[in-house]
Amino acid sequence: MADININLVPYEELENKFWFVIEIASIVMVVIMLNAFSSKQTAHIRRDIESINVKISENKQSIDNIKDEVDALESIKEDIAAMESKIDAANRVSVSEFARFEGVILLEAMSSLKPEGMWYKDLEINSDSKRVTITGHMHQANALADFIVALRSTQGSVNQNRDLRSRIYFEDISIGDITGDNFSIPGIDQSLDVLGFRIEFNYVERSAL
Repeated sequence: MADININLVPYEELENKFWFVIEIASIVMVVIMLNAFSSKQTAHIRRDIESINVKISENKQSIDNIKDEVDALESIKEDIAAMESKIDAANRVSVSEFARFEGVILLEAMSSLKPEGMWYKDLEINSDSKRVTITGHMHQANALADFIVALRSTQGSVNQNRDLRSRIYFEDISIGDITGDNFSIPGIDQSLDVLGFRIEFNYVERSAL
């Protein structure tokens, strides 16, 4: 029995010896289209990556700028802390100076505030109660009035660190009885008719500047 061979290739392709060229061309076109699509997608992805890199660079620059501002702020804080430390040290020195020379400061204040026609007989300073008691004499009663005005004027004085006398002011002034007295002048057989007085008041230390 003889073998039978059947050729399933289309008849037109059997007639056309270059039918495979068309197939190859089709395949090449498909490959070109795929490459073009791939290139387009690659370019799009590359643009996205470049955009992301730009944003990353911008964010890094912003972070660097913020870091510089934070460093500057920390430097300012350190300067403020150093300045506050110096102010505290100056205040401690001022307070210690006042406490050390409190008696001298009060005596100088009493000397500068005393009006003409008045002199002190006794001056007592109680540093615990911050109370000053003065007894003395005066030619006329208006000298005591001038002295009270001078004491009250210290309440409105301005604190000046260089002048420790400005660190105190006087309040709660109390006047005792004013009496007639006879004041003998030492070494001279002569006496003056004067007025005796007694006055008390508190002294207050102002806060350091």
